[in-house]
Amino acid sequence: MHDRAAKPAGAVKSAAAVTIEIMILLNTDLRITQVKPRVEESVQGVEAQLAMKLKLRSINESGTRTC
Repeated sequence: MHDRAAKPAGAVKSAAAVTIEIMILLNTDLRITQVKPRVEESVQGVEAQLAMKLKLRSINESGTRTC
């Protein structure tokens, strides 16, 4: 196995690779925090619509009419 730290070029490449990977992870984390509230908001909207449909269905099945 080669020791990357033994060669300066290898150590620099390793440090650059680690830096790039950290930047990608931080960018991904940032994007998740930006998108997550919108996704949760849309999911809550879908849940509310589904609850309303289920409520209307149960009212209609019980014989009570809705106008």
